[in-house]
Amino acid sequence: MTTVFPFIPQRKVVETLEWKTEVIRCRSAEQRLCLRNLPRTALKFNFHLLEQQIEAATVLLRDYGASEFLIPFWHELENVGNISSGATNIVVDTSNSRYLVGEYGFILGDDGSYETVTITTVNPGSIDINAISASYSNALVMPAHLCYVKAPFQFTKQAGDYNIARAEYYLSQDFNITASNPYPSFNSSYVMNDSPLLNGSARERHTREFKRFNNLAGPIFYSKTYTYPISSGSLAWSFNTSAELWTFRLWLYGVKGKQESFYLPRWTKDFIPSQNIYSGYSSLYIEANDYLDDTYTGAICIVLKDGTFAYTIVTHWGYLNPDERHMFLSDTIGIDATLDEIEMICRMPKVRFNSDNIDLNYLDGNVVNVNVPVLEVPE
Repeated sequence: MTTVFPFIPQRKVVETLEWKTEVIRCRSAEQRLCLRNLPRTALKFNFHLLEQQIEAATVLLRDYGASEFLIPFWHELENVGNISSGATNIVVDTSNSRYLVGEYGFILGDDGSYETVTITTVNPGSIDINAISASYSNALVMPAHLCYVKAPFQFTKQAGDYNIARAEYYLSQDFNITASNPYPSFNSSYVMNDSPLLNGSARERHTREFKRFNNLAGPIFYSKTYTYPISSGSLAWSFNTSAELWTFRLWLYGVKGKQESFYLPRWTKDFIPSQNIYSGYSSLYIEANDYLDDTYTGAICIVLKDGTFAYTIVTHWGYLNPDERHMFLSDTIGIDATLDEIEMICRMPKVRFNSDNIDLNYLDGNVVNVNVPVLEVPE
């Protein structure tokens, strides 16, 4: 049996999905080459270990650190109750966890005893395994996968009996997800319509090229220059269930790091409607902007208070009166809504990730936090 690293980590556990994308930019466009179709998965664990545990961990990693280790996925554990010796089936959630035929499961009893088993069949709601050799009370069960050590095992001695240790691993094989992307699409691109945390995590930064040099020495400061406005920022999400996180993971696999662009609503009330919305209309009536005449053309998102979304493209504008503007659309709206039912109408720029590495931070209480940097693209 492959050597298992059985020590229980502290929260938080960090899982990093690492793509590899080559971005070739010019002032009016960019080309993106996906060099890794599946992300490489890295895991980072922190431990509080007793003296004997430190000794055992050190021996394991010194003797077998250049080989594959079997690493339990502590961030996907389930409490399945009591398991009898000789059992060949365990009821677990297989829809949102990474149980694979030919890979392994890890069983931990409440007395600290543990066992690894080989998975022979993955069923909806259970796994078939080779016969368990012992009985376990109040057992924790989780997937386990072969990994290589990514970074040297480190530990720091503390006052008292506990020592702080850290270990990082790479999965030996890329993990594939074959399910279809769950998020909607518009105009042949995904729409990320999960609202991010709105406690200051939705940030934007805008820049544009200088039209000319204003003196012989050039501009006073330097900024990256493009022939179109650039918005960059960061969005954060917090997931409370494994199903929510699995949906988000499927979307990450579809986007492939920096490779695929997608529509992202700004989640700001960019346009204030002045009249009700009708599904058969291909225009909207918008309150006049007191600060400038609206000239925006491009994708917008209509969000209703009941969670309904509608997507369309603004083609041009018309003047109605000093208090209203006429927004003309590329197609009929498709939904009916009164002013009281409308949450917001916002711009929906085309963006991509601004990083090939996405961290999934597993915290206490099944909470998983994700922070994603994004960059507007010229599409």
